[in-house]
Amino acid sequence: MRWLLRQAAARLLRRPLSSLLAITLVAAVLLLAGVAGTLLYNLQLYLHELQREAGLVVYLAEDASAGRLEELARELRTFPGVAQVRPVPRQVALADLQASLGEEGDLLADLGEDLLPDSLEVTPGAAGAIPGGLDALGARLAALGGVASVARAGQGRDAVVRLASLLAVLQGGSVALLVTMLLLVGWLLGGMAGLGVLARTDEVRLLRLLGASELFIARPFLGEGVIVCSLGGGLAAAGLLGVLGTLRAALGPDAALAGMRIEGPPLWMAACFLLLALLVGLLGAFWGATRAVRR
Repeated sequence: MRWLLRQAAARLLRRPLSSLLAITLVAAVLLLAGVAGTLLYNLQLYLHELQREAGLVVYLAEDASAGRLEELARELRTFPGVAQVRPVPRQVALADLQASLGEEGDLLADLGEDLLPDSLEVTPGAAGAIPGGLDALGARLAALGGVASVARAGQGRDAVVRLASLLAVLQGGSVALLVTMLLLVGWLLGGMAGLGVLARTDEVRLLRLLGASELFIARPFLGEGVIVCSLGGGLAAAGLLGVLGTLRAALGPDAALAGMRIEGPPLWMAACFLLLALLVGLLGAFWGATRAVRR
C-alpha cells in the first residue's frame, strides 16, 4: 500500500496543474455539500428550540376546585419531557390580556374575573422536542382530571409548522444534493484515472499481453484517488471552518445571547461523509481506470 501511494504521489507531482485542478474541484464539491449540510443541521437545531419555546397551554375546567391549579402544577412537573410549568390563575390571565391590549384593555374590566379560565403554561424539554412527542404529551395532559383542553402556544406553533415544512423539503433536496455531489466526485476521479491510463498506453498494452488482470493494472491509479480525495477533503474541512468562523464573526459576540448561534456539524457526521466521499472516489477511480484499460 505504501508503495502504491508513493507511486501515485509521484505521478501526481509529474502533472502538478491537472492534479491541483482535481484536488481543487473535489474540495469545492465537498465544501458545497458541507455548507448545505451545516445549514440544514442548524435549521434542525433552531426547529428544536422553537418547539421547546412553543410549549403547551393546559386550560382547566370551569368546575375545577380552587386548589386544582396548584395540584396539577405539581403533578405536571414530575412528567417526563416537561421542563417548566407556570400556573396562570384567571386573574393573572386577565391582567396579562389587558396589558397586551393597552388602552383598550380597560374595556375588559367590567366583564369580571371569570372571563378566562385558570391555565398552566407547560414548556417541554428534550423528550417533547419533536412534534410527535409534543402531541403525545398534550394527549396525556388532556386526560388528567380537571383539564378542559390542551392547546399549543399559538405564536410558536405557526413558526414551528412553517419551519418543519421547510425542513421536510430541504431534507429531500439535501439527499439529492448529496448523491449528486458524491457522483460528481466519482466522475472527476474516474476521469483523472482514465487519463492516467491513456498516458501510459504502451505500458498497459504490455501488461495486457503478459496476462495481467484489469484489477492489477488499475490498482496503481487507485492511490491517486485516495490522495486527491484526502487532500480535497482536508481543504473542504478547512474551508468549512473558515466559513463558520466568518459567520460567527459577522454575527458578533452578542449573537449567542440572542439565540443566533452557528454550530458546526458533529465530528462523527463530518467523518462519515468524508469516508463516504473517499469510498465513492475510489470506486470512481477504479471505474475510470478499468474502462480505459478495456479500450
